[in-house]
Amino acid sequence: MKLSVCCITYNQEKFISQAIEGMLAQETNFDVEIVIGDDASTDNTGKICENFLKRYPDKIRLLSSKKNLGMNVNFERSIKACKGKYIALCEGDDYWIDNHKLQKQVDFLEANPDFSICCHRVYDLYGKKNLKLETSKTSEVIKEYTIDDLTKGNFLNTVSVVYRNGLFKDFPSWFSESPVGDYVLHMLNAQFGKIKYLPDVMAVYRRHGKGLWSMKSREFQTLNIIKVIDFLITHFEGRIQELLIKQKASIYSELARLQFYEQHIEKATGYLKKAFENDPSLRDEWLTNEYPNLILNIYNSRKFKVINKLSLLLQKFRTGTL
Repeated sequence: MKLSVCCITYNQEKFISQAIEGMLAQETNFDVEIVIGDDASTDNTGKICENFLKRYPDKIRLLSSKKNLGMNVNFERSIKACKGKYIALCEGDDYWIDNHKLQKQVDFLEANPDFSICCHRVYDLYGKKNLKLETSKTSEVIKEYTIDDLTKGNFLNTVSVVYRNGLFKDFPSWFSESPVGDYVLHMLNAQFGKIKYLPDVMAVYRRHGKGLWSMKSREFQTLNIIKVIDFLITHFEGRIQELLIKQKASIYSELARLQFYEQHIEKATGYLKKAFENDPSLRDEWLTNEYPNLILNIYNSRKFKVINKLSLLLQKFRTGTL
């Protein structure tokens, strides 16, 4: 088997058909299997998947559950069930829009054995029709990345990823406890080769209120990313571990900045302390750049009580007690 599509789903009856149809529409010169992991959906998702299985028994394998396993356990068992040399990822609420997507990505990986992952640009879909090109983490030109780039943050949109199967033996024992599974998977794979980014827009990432991740607050998402990084820090050593610690510090610094602007001084100070603990060099950056700009912006908003608190913090900056 050349390629397996790994599709995990849970209560996505409104979206799963479009996801599967996009997989079935792929035009390739190699065999493709579709492995669907339904995590005991309580709506009609399971029935819809069974109907597709009846129509395409030679293409689809359906993994059902009697009880809900949780996203990462379902993700791990679905990946382990994949038999292909390559694995493509597409969750049940996302979908592909280029019928040659898999052919393009497999052709590249076949010709370039020093790459472990191939990804591409996607659309973000807000609501039913509001399509916008994802721009924050992607580019209009072909690029190459390494695991060093990935330690700075996850820029791979899961619906765009095709990777080489079997690069690592087992998932870490903590994988089921990780708040996020895809970033961990990408880091594990990126140990063994470079990452190719294609500017072709070949998939849609659906952003909606029922998304398990997208419905959460920004602070909740960020704190959970820190938990993921903590797990990764225990897994990696040397340079990669050091880069992950720097990413953790940078995230705490950003959290502090946001909380300061919202005048949550105590919470912001707590995040800032954690940033400095992980990367002491951030102290000088805050003292010379971040802090003066922060005071000026808050002063202009005439929040004078907050200014007094910030002035006390500035003294701690200068004396090294924060």
